Amino acid sequence: MNIRRLAARGFHAILRNNIAAAKILGVTFGKNCKFIGNPLELFGSEPWAIHIGDHVELTNGVQIITHDGALWVARSLDKTLEKADIIQKVTIGNNVFVGTNTTILGGVTIGDNVIIGAGSVVNKDIPSGFVAVGVPAKPIKTVEAYLADKRDSVLDTKGMSSRQKQQIWSKVF
Repeated sequence: MNIRRLAARGFHAILRNNIAAAKILGVTFGKNCKFIGNPLELFGSEPWAIHIGDHVELTNGVQIITHDGALWVARSLDKTLEKADIIQKVTIGNNVFVGTNTTILGGVTIGDNVIIGAGSVVNKDIPSGFVAVGVPAKPIKTVEAYLADKRDSVLDTKGMSSRQKQQIWSKVF
């Protein structure tokens, strides 16, 4: 769907509701998802090739790229490819967190119960139950091992104001 048609449907009025924007763009997703950022940038030019499961958080700066723009070079070398595109599906499982400024490339499946570290480039499948980081992203430990490593840093502050969190944090650290 082009930008003019989206604007005619009041798209700019719902940019703050990223779930509604994702639906209009054609992304399929499950329940309890959270997207931070502009959905036009987040979901790229083929949002209908993206499937997102339940309880997924995509943080600021995440980009999901479903097409291979490098075909630009091949088109100039081989005229039979003049109108060719490479568009690949991206599948993100259930209970997944994707860190800030991560890029997910076409053809990738991210399993269930996965954490992707900030700044990663996901160019291959990530199996369920792992933390993956880096360029390219690689599994480095299980989610259970990650949680065990972080157990001493956990504070019960969810839902508190910034000031309340600061007070608790100051007592601990």
